Amino acid sequence: MSTKIITKDNYKNTSQTIGLSFFSSLIGGITTDQSLMNIPIDDHLVQRGDGVFEAMRVINKKAYHLTEHLLRLSFSASQIGLDLKYSLTEIENIIQDCINQAGLQTAMIRLFLSRGRGSFSVSPYSTTGSQLYIVVTPLTLPEQKMYDDGAKVYLSEILPKLSPFANIKSCNYLPNVMMKKEAIDNQSEFSLSFDTDGFLTEGATENVLILTQDLKLITPSYKKTLKGTTLNIVLKLAKSLKLKDVSYQNITKQDLLKAKAVMLCSTILEVLPVSEIKDKEKKITKLKDFSVAKDLRILLQKDMKIL
Repeated sequence: MSTKIITKDNYKNTSQTIGLSFFSSLIGGITTDQSLMNIPIDDHLVQRGDGVFEAMRVINKKAYHLTEHLLRLSFSASQIGLDLKYSLTEIENIIQDCINQAGLQTAMIRLFLSRGRGSFSVSPYSTTGSQLYIVVTPLTLPEQKMYDDGAKVYLSEILPKLSPFANIKSCNYLPNVMMKKEAIDNQSEFSLSFDTDGFLTEGATENVLILTQDLKLITPSYKKTLKGTTLNIVLKLAKSLKLKDVSYQNITKQDLLKAKAVMLCSTILEVLPVSEIKDKEKKITKLKDFSVAKDLRILLQKDMKIL
């Protein structure tokens, strides 16, 4: 036999994760030992993408808008019949303990709720019960140059998830992965998808905002997109700007291409202006007005108390 047999006595873990602290309900606590930051191969999260997740900014050692994230986690779990395993208060306390153990003022925290360990079956009833994993990692933000120059966006040919799955923050992200690949393959940083009716939905991990020529700030309906927690905050903050309206609407490709400004919104991006939109025919639409995106980002950073 030519393949080496590995045992716990001769195993050397040379790989490194970026985890600063890690909670696992399987091990029953928090560790800062990177060799213990693992999820078993027979967990349905790994083999089927059967689970839900949340990603949050840590600011001054506190998770930003934690309540909203936990409520969305609870909603996502309920939609697929997944037990939370802990109360929301218990999860909140575990999150804070993970942040304290990580020891950073600013970071990212990601929470994964899985169907749990069991057989390699697709059946959700073949596991031993749901499991919770939480990891704190360093926060990596885009360089300021991207905000100064604007982002390049590709109009995706990949269909988005349909309702009700569009409204569930699940770990099954293959369409999102392929959208990101598609963007990079077409010399862009992000991609935007359209539903079967031709209406704009969202990016791979970003919500999208459109500023019309008559100064109306619009975003796609939540019926076919994930309810973005950062987007919700931005829409509330936008009402303090001199805009004619802030609302949800069906947005066509033509609406997008004739917009005064387009911007992307997410936990990490905050509010990022778009400078270029490219379609599959390689037709490029240029955008130059970044003023509202800049104003919204400043308002958001003030809400985060980092300005």
